[in-house]
Amino acid sequence: MKDLERVTKENERLIEEFKRFLERKGMDKSLVGRHVENASQYALFYTTYGFEPKSAKEIDGFEIHCFLGEFIIRKVVNCTPAYINEVAESLREFCYFLKETGIIDEYDLEEALERCNKTDIYLRRLEEYNQLISSGQFNKVDSWRMRVYEEF
Repeated sequence: MKDLERVTKENERLIEEFKRFLERKGMDKSLVGRHVENASQYALFYTTYGFEPKSAKEIDGFEIHCFLGEFIIRKVVNCTPAYINEVAESLREFCYFLKETGIIDEYDLEEALERCNKTDIYLRRLEEYNQLISSGQFNKVDSWRMRVYEEF
């Protein structure tokens, strides 16, 4: 439990720094709020959801792929294509912040941006998931989930 608490506090501080970063850039207050809320989905929920908590500083293309391609589709009630695109935009800003503060390098930034810019795969996965759920094919959700790894 101590790891979870430590990582959660670290990620909360990181999100606060991200918020200040956006404000210093002169970004509109409502846009700052939206980006912070969306990045928090990643930093405060996704990173602490798996087998062991991990710092949001460890973001990379694979983590973004799994987050956009599986996690938010299943965890956000009534997830929409617009929401996936909005979250991808916020993650782009978050990654630029991490790069500018020296937390990630150019390679990780480029890999992350590539995933954030190619939302078509996540929109297709959302459509597939919604079709499975609406047709009552719950037994196929696990195989749908596992394909996220194959599609990276």
